[in-house]
Amino acid sequence: MKKLFALLMLIAFLAASCAQPKSIVFKDGTVQTVPPYGIINELLKDGKKNEKVLYQLSVKDITLSVILSATIIVPIILLGYNLWEPIGPIDK
Repeated sequence: MKKLFALLMLIAFLAASCAQPKSIVFKDGTVQTVPPYGIINELLKDGKKNEKVLYQLSVKDITLSVILSATIIVPIILLGYNLWEPIGPIDK
């Protein structure tokens, strides 16, 4: 029963992420939905980071990664793909 509960918890944490995509309105009036990005995205240079958007660290994802560090896979997913979350456009 404990293993089943642990498996269900793991699936729930993998399915839910704290950093969410955000729709950002730029000065020219365009609206763009910007996804969060992480260390793996940064290393692969896959273009997920938008240079016109201001990002902040996702404290919730970092906290969950520390709490669930024994699972190994959860921190890799959370920090690899959801470490920074968009908060708004960069004012220039």
